Amino acid sequence: GDGLFTLVVHYLMVHSDGDGEEKGQLTIDRKYVGDLWTTLIQTAAVPISGQPIIPVTISNIEMKLECDRHTKLSVKYVNPTKNRDIQIHIIRVPGKSASIEIIDGARKH
Repeated sequence: GDGLFTLVVHYLMVHSDGDGEEKGQLTIDRKYVGDLWTTLIQTAAVPISGQPIIPVTISNIEMKLECDRHTKLSVKYVNPTKNRDIQIHIIRVPGKSASIEIIDGARKH
């Protein structure tokens, strides 16, 4: 196969302690756009009144990975619950150099 796919999982869990229903979605999408392989992972959950089974720290995130498998790699991680917005950019010139940029919110490294 070509390694391209979209996977969507919808979940519903009924809490036996009476705290209600926990609903959410996980999406994994793998595409080839232009010259970049792109993988997007997203989770989304509907807020509930009680304690969720799936931790809130992973229930509303977005991760994106793009690369050309030779010279470019970009990663983006957004997690509003943990106040995270991180990006990593790597550019490589084979046999000559590599540069890495890390952006963490307003900070650049």
